[in-house]
Amino acid sequence: MKKAWDDIKSFITVTVMLLFAYCIIMQIPIDDTLKSVLATVVGFFLGTQAVKNSKD
Repeated sequence: MKKAWDDIKSFITVTVMLLFAYCIIMQIPIDDTLKSVLATVVGFFLGTQAVKNSKD
């Protein structure tokens, strides 16, 4: 399994999720833009993982 820091897609996914978690912990209002970016990034990441797993 690749480390998250070696793959740019994984790095971006982890970074966006950490930003989202930080906003929740610090009780910062989450903008709709951040919500849509998170949904897009996570959806893309999970989609590529599903395709990768189906090829194996």
